[in-house]
Amino acid sequence: MIHRTGDSGWNDELRNRIRQVEAHHVAMPPSALSPQESITHILDALRHNDHPLADTGASMLLKMSTDRFKLQLRWMVGTASASALSGVFRNPSSQFHLLMCDYEHSFPSDAYFIDEDRVFLEVQLDSCTAAGQAWSGMLAKLGWELKRAPDGRWLTDFVIWHDFRDEFRPGIGQEEWPRICG
Repeated sequence: MIHRTGDSGWNDELRNRIRQVEAHHVAMPPSALSPQESITHILDALRHNDHPLADTGASMLLKMSTDRFKLQLRWMVGTASASALSGVFRNPSSQFHLLMCDYEHSFPSDAYFIDEDRVFLEVQLDSCTAAGQAWSGMLAKLGWELKRAPDGRWLTDFVIWHDFRDEFRPGIGQEEWPRICG
């Protein structure tokens, strides 16, 4: 059957199907993920932000965040919408552009469980060993606090960002740390 462009029923059905595809691709991860796996899931989604759909990574970050963290995002970047966050993350002059670049991440210290529903992790972002990288060495350290949701998933509740790249030191809202190793 051929539908006219102005057929609102057809347009409504198309919009509904698009929403279903988007919801499927930005589905929440299983609640059985550990805090480290939850952070890794978010970082991987941000690194591949536009796959399979535009702003998928930023949408995942927002879905895996508490209201408190969404307020932090509004304070740091002025918004908490997926498309606007993606715009900030895509901007090479933004310190958060790093989240869409190639890097390796690690958890250099053990998780600190504040209580059974809150955990704090140190996350280190290091440059990849590939040739032609814009940065080298340790790029940033993040203090990442997660809160367990009622369904058992770990949600980002607060992030402290300390940047070691010269052009972004020390990071928004941070004080300079002493350089003892370079």
